Amino acid sequence: MIRLLDRVLAAVVVFLLCLSAGNAQRQLENGLHLPVLRGIDLTLKGTYSEADSIFANLEGKYPHHPAPTVYRAGVRQSRMIDYRLEMRDVVFDSLLEKGLAKCEAYIEMYPDQPWGYFFRGTARGYASYACVARGDWLGGFVKGISAVSDFEKSLALDSTLFDAWVGIGAYRYWRSEKSEFLHWLPFVDDQRDEAISLILRTVRQGIYNRFTAINVLTHIYLTAGRPEAALELVQEGLRTYPNHRVFLWEKGDALMALQRYAEAVEHFEHLLRVVEQGEEPHRYNKMLCLLRLAQAKRGISQDAEALNLVEKAIAYGSTGIPAYLADRGRERLDEAKRLLVELRLKISSSNGRK
Repeated sequence: MIRLLDRVLAAVVVFLLCLSAGNAQRQLENGLHLPVLRGIDLTLKGTYSEADSIFANLEGKYPHHPAPTVYRAGVRQSRMIDYRLEMRDVVFDSLLEKGLAKCEAYIEMYPDQPWGYFFRGTARGYASYACVARGDWLGGFVKGISAVSDFEKSLALDSTLFDAWVGIGAYRYWRSEKSEFLHWLPFVDDQRDEAISLILRTVRQGIYNRFTAINVLTHIYLTAGRPEAALELVQEGLRTYPNHRVFLWEKGDALMALQRYAEAVEHFEHLLRVVEQGEEPHRYNKMLCLLRLAQAKRGISQDAEALNLVEKAIAYGSTGIPAYLADRGRERLDEAKRLLVELRLKISSSNGRK
């Protein structure tokens, strides 16, 4: 249940963005377009301070445009998601409030332009994610609906703004997913296939949100029991950003679901190095990576190595897990302890037969 919550939360966020060329979509004005792409690229590479500096510089050059401030909030949120930090940050909240105010002013000044609505929808998407992460599901739902409404308004003004479709598609998918038990009623339709098609529009034609769409759709495929599709899609993201931790976790989940354990071993060994080299090493992340590596080792019958890894995972998880991750940490610890018992019994039985 906790892992599903992680995926739902990650699917709500509307930020992990990308570089893309040759599309017919409307672009930001010349002075903003290239620096924004550079800031997005740095964010995806995990160099958050540099990304923030670029957007802060753009704030000075374009004080009335909402994009730089909204993207600064996005950088803060991406960093919190990446390192599983607590989604309570006064700088993030301040940037979000400031960005929303700029969106309102921009819409009032340029009511026929799509960007005010697009960035207000993006900011509301960040706010929706933050609410859910903080336990305010109702607030997250309300802000999510508002974000979708803004994306729809931006598309009404410019149908080529393909980056807006990922927010709409994600909302429609998860709304249908959560009301699945009501689909037999005549007035409750299942929009999941249509929602996936909408997200794919951003994957194929978006400029600023293509990697958002890859991330969202990979999560959807994983939770829908389609690991083959998830693996194929996330590989697309990793070709550009091979050390992107979110994509690496998703690839690991797909490989484990496909029972491709030998590949999973190699993958989680790489991910463990990436986690340890991060600017903010996190005990929960390391514990989880050790646990997944142990499970992959068990899958290829390397039981002694798996036992050693799971013991390390339990040692990491037994101390130093932040309070806001206590529930997730406890569930992962229970999972690790069950594996520990299984491995000890298997090794003991094997030794007894010799």
